[in-house]
Amino acid sequence: MTKDNYPVAAVRHFVDGTLLLNNKRIDNAMCHFAFSAECVMKTLYERLSDSSARGLGHGTEKEWDNIIQYLDAIQILDAKVGNLMANTKVPEALFCRHPERRYEGDIFYSQDELEASQKFTEELIRKIVMDVIDGRIQVEE
Repeated sequence: MTKDNYPVAAVRHFVDGTLLLNNKRIDNAMCHFAFSAECVMKTLYERLSDSSARGLGHGTEKEWDNIIQYLDAIQILDAKVGNLMANTKVPEALFCRHPERRYEGDIFYSQDELEASQKFTEELIRKIVMDVIDGRIQVEE
């Protein structure tokens, strides 16, 4: 069970990002999409390693690559876990200067970067919610 409730935080950040995007708060929306994806990554880390993700901080790119490699390897033993992140490519703009960019001036994202980041994060949320529903990930209420 995750102690920091990363699955719930992932959904909350995604919803916040979508609301911000709908209100043309682009920089803030991208930041929340990145936080959402980071929470999904930490959920997977805790699920796969049975360790707390608290020490990972916000630097997600290396950990994300490690988790994807691990999922590829574990697919031999458990197809459901291995397929969880199959064909997942992180949009470059999503984690660019994350989380430092939240303290910077305006950043200009293309419509393609916004859509790719939102779609990627939405797919992660869908997969994590299905894992919670299926009982593979436990969350505290």
